[in-house]
Amino acid sequence: MNLRKKINLLLILLLPQMAWAQGSQIEIVYSGNIDGELEPCGCSIEGDLGGILRQSSTLKKLRQETPELISLSSGGLIVSMVPQDKLTAEYILKAYSTLGFDAVGVQWSDLAYGDDF
Repeated sequence: MNLRKKINLLLILLLPQMAWAQGSQIEIVYSGNIDGELEPCGCSIEGDLGGILRQSSTLKKLRQETPELISLSSGGLIVSMVPQDKLTAEYILKAYSTLGFDAVGVQWSDLAYGDDF
């Protein structure tokens, strides 16, 4: 496990204890399984909530309201069903690098193009 991962894990484990000790409050926002979609897919009767632009806007707003916000993603970012999915995956990874998640998990589908991708 590399040093950055160890530090992230340590922070996730220690932050709740630090917040309790100081009497402050933290909030955790969790997301995941965008399944290779850059924009809302149009597949929900209730209305789509997805898309990286919406995710970015929501995270920015939440961080303004709660500077102590911890943002986590379970992964599930990439699919590899058709050839153009690799191009979409590149855009998703670039976008996620700018979103500033505190930790991003990796699911098996995220490894579809190899660990160097």
